[in-house]
Amino acid sequence: MKRKSFFLSVSLILILCITAAYAEEWICSNCGKPNTANFCTNCGQEHDVWICPGCGEKNDDSFCGNCGTPKPIDLSFLYGTWKYDYEDYDSYVVFHEDNTMLVSNTHGGVGQGTYTATANQITMSVDTDDETTTQYKYIDDKIYLDNKPVPLIRSKEAARFCVCLDTETMDDTFPVDTELFFECKDFSELQRFDIVAVYYPVHRKNIHVDRIVGFPGDTIVLQDGYLFVNDEKYDEPYINNEYRTGESNQFGPYTVPEGQFFVLDDHRNKAYDSRNIGALDAGMFVGAMIPNPDLDIFTGQITGFHWDRTIDVEKSTDTPGSGWVLPDGATLTDQREEIYSYDSVFDHYEEAEVQRSTQVFDHNEIYYTYEDNSNGTFTEVPHERPVYTTEYYTETVQQPVYVEVPHYETKYYYTTKSWQYARQITSSGDDQNPYWPTDPISSDERQGKQSQINTLTVSDGDITRTYRVDESYWTSVNLGDTVYITFQRNIAETYISDSIGNYLAPASLQ
Repeated sequence: MKRKSFFLSVSLILILCITAAYAEEWICSNCGKPNTANFCTNCGQEHDVWICPGCGEKNDDSFCGNCGTPKPIDLSFLYGTWKYDYEDYDSYVVFHEDNTMLVSNTHGGVGQGTYTATANQITMSVDTDDETTTQYKYIDDKIYLDNKPVPLIRSKEAARFCVCLDTETMDDTFPVDTELFFECKDFSELQRFDIVAVYYPVHRKNIHVDRIVGFPGDTIVLQDGYLFVNDEKYDEPYINNEYRTGESNQFGPYTVPEGQFFVLDDHRNKAYDSRNIGALDAGMFVGAMIPNPDLDIFTGQITGFHWDRTIDVEKSTDTPGSGWVLPDGATLTDQREEIYSYDSVFDHYEEAEVQRSTQVFDHNEIYYTYEDNSNGTFTEVPHERPVYTTEYYTETVQQPVYVEVPHYETKYYYTTKSWQYARQITSSGDDQNPYWPTDPISSDERQGKQSQINTLTVSDGDITRTYRVDESYWTSVNLGDTVYITFQRNIAETYISDSIGNYLAPASLQ
């Protein structure tokens, strides 16, 4: 999947400045026993002395004096999720105890990798689908990006990231270019049919979006495009029936091995999923889909409908007007000779002083050219050319003077018949059977602009709201239907959506 610009790294270097601050109680590096004395009461290990994992020698320096192995770092402080805010979006670094890690953000970036530690630095190698290499430093709980310190804080929430679909594999559920948001959860939290972000073993640098259908021990069968899990048929209403045909929709039986899971794409005819590559190891799971964090989704049931229909009634009216031409059908009420325009007419001449300029010879200047003597030498030839200066003078001239003389034409004043708004006729109801009003109108009236309002009332049991929606959506739903009303904070827009905030129809709060 393509991802919008993030840190785009294939390797990150984090330089740790670690200052040891020991409390009265310390943990023995040899046997793990807590102590308060200067030596371990369990194994006799001296405080501040560590045993080299390379050669077994005791040391009290940062490196082993015998073989040079760096002193191991206690990384327990690092395990878990860290969060930082960079360029107005949330970013995360997750360190796991098995030396694997994940970097992600909510603006289109995610990468998995590993990290190793020495006495004074942590080196992380991150797999992405970009070739860019960016260096990162981690000093005093801050990440340095572009040489700017960004505070890194322990996060109580799970890491999140965004994936933008660039294939049709999840049609019709999610079209190409849909942005989906994911949260890094524990594999044990997943439910069947959850939409997940995963890595494929053959494409470790790409994030894939699939639907999880099988867990360890499940037997998977696809028969004529319909899914059977442990002999139970699932209709999967989100699957387009056109995608149930073809050889790939005859599959199985296949039993999911221990520690693995089975995924399918919603566009079963254009999919590349577990039918092709087999079940995935649990370690290939990256995150489970969540609603867009920029969206507030109100979920409720339809408890009522209302409609209003309005027709403007226009009346034939005598409308006053004026102009230089009498319109056809107009009734003349007056005419007058009025100024139509102004003409410029010569009146007299007057003297005026104007500034002129002229070029005056000043002197000659010498310049040189060179003639080839055909023997490897040149002769310098002098020349003269004149140099001029600009001189200014004032000259008296006769200039014409014009006056503006009004030009008169006949202006007509009249009345014409026109349709003007007079009143409204309305109809309304609390059902889904709207009709236009049929109130009588007189012979000098006609129907004008028509308008309609369709609203539905939605309640979640505690909150009741009324929304204006378009007629096509209003007529497609029924009392008791569950609807999702989404408010997108970043653009202040309200609309009807699916359960995760994808746009379905316009809506406005009444």
